[in-house]
Formats: sequence, C-alpha cells, structure tokens
Amino acid sequence: MGRSDDGASGLLRIVSTAGAHLVAAATYAGWPTHWPNASGSFARPMNEIPKVVFSDSLASADWGQTTIATGDLAQAVTRFKQERSDAYLLAQGGIRLVGGALSLSQRSRERRRRR
Repeated sequence: MGRSDDGASGLLRIVSTAGAHLVAAATYAGWPTHWPNASGSFARPMNEIPKVVFSDSLASADWGQTTIATGDLAQAVTRFKQERSDAYLLAQGGIRLVGGALSLSQRSRERRRRR
C-alpha cells in the first residue's frame, strides 16, 4: 500500500526538518548501504541529517554524520536534546529505543512532580 501525495510530503517534511535521527542499531544496519546511492526526495535529508545510533555492539559507523551512543539511552537522548535544542529529534527504532524513551518520559514526569 502506497502513501498519498499529502502523506508522503508530510513525512518528507518531518524527516527533512529533524535535528537528528535517533535509531536503534537494527534500524540503522541497512541505511549505510541504501541511502548513499538512493535517489528521490528522501535521499538528501537521509544522507545529510546527523544520525545517532544506539548500540552496545556496533563498533563503527562510517556513514556521514553518524554517532554511536552507548549506555543509558535516556541520558544520551537528554544530552542530544540539549545539544540540538533548535530542532527536534526524530526517533526510529525498536524496543530498546522505545523503552529508553519511556524511561526518559517517566523521569521527566517524576521531576515535575517533585517541584
């Protein structure tokens, strides 16, 4: 099933304006071989926007502006949000990424309650 023109342009706008792509290693795995040679409207932003890969096993990432983040995902996301405060972070990934985001959200709620 394809996307409507409106849906595709909306998704392109979201991808194009992100300050960074936050991805799990499994999501990232196919990107360095696909996107550098891809054509179409998504190729440019996918190649130009910084990527942050969350992985405890990935040894290197040689594609464009890619950073490997290890350890506590919530702390890493907080740091990246502070570094890129002028733009949003686009998260794409699996269960570890979702779990870390939930943990971050829960900690944020707890801090607000203590104030």
